[in-house]
Amino acid sequence: MSGWLLLAAILAVAVIGWLVYSTWRTRSVRPAPRPEDRPDRPVRGVVADVEFSSETFVPPEVDSLGTEPDRPTEPVPPRRPPLAVPGWEHPLPWSYGETRLVALVRDPYWLFAYWEITGDVHRAAEERVGREAWFHARPVLRVHDVTGGTHYDVGVDEEARNWYLNVGQPDRTWYLELGRLTEAGEFVMLARSNRVHTPRDMPSDVVDPRWPPLQRTDGFWPEGMPGSPAPGLPGSPGAPGSRWR
Repeated sequence: MSGWLLLAAILAVAVIGWLVYSTWRTRSVRPAPRPEDRPDRPVRGVVADVEFSSETFVPPEVDSLGTEPDRPTEPVPPRRPPLAVPGWEHPLPWSYGETRLVALVRDPYWLFAYWEITGDVHRAAEERVGREAWFHARPVLRVHDVTGGTHYDVGVDEEARNWYLNVGQPDRTWYLELGRLTEAGEFVMLARSNRVHTPRDMPSDVVDPRWPPLQRTDGFWPEGMPGSPAPGLPGSPGAPGSRWR
């Protein structure tokens, strides 16, 4: 009788062990709850399998209704108006109401002249020579070579207000006269210019007295002068025995 009781006890222990093992295994392999099964709790760490773009992406601070939460808004500065192109408040006038003729030097061979002649000066010259002679007279610039004591005439256009003159003589003094040359050969002057001097077309021969050319005397060169010529070579320009003297 005791043998049967022992066998029944072993079977009971085995059944209880099997039940405990089945319960533990069922809980360990139980799947995690899906987000849609628990709508009452917020979903965290879940990334939707969709393609983000500028049209579908909603920032986290914007709610589902598309409105931002209440926050103090900053004032938007007003937009600046487009910059306007500045206009000429004081445009250059066509004339200044003053009779004048100005001569300028462009280079050793060319002069430049510009002028303005008022109507009063024109009418006074016309009355002096007569209307018919003034009508047939031609406008010219008389170029005076003060250095050579000569002059010549250069024809200009009736409506011109400036002119380039090829004098072709460097290192000379000039002045100009604007007027009309009648058919009889009379020159009627309307304006006279300032005097100008064309520069030389070669190096200047003026020597600064504080820096005279270095002279070699008695075969001696100042101490420390770089590039001193060796004995027997020609000296500096102007020195005794120099080939430039």
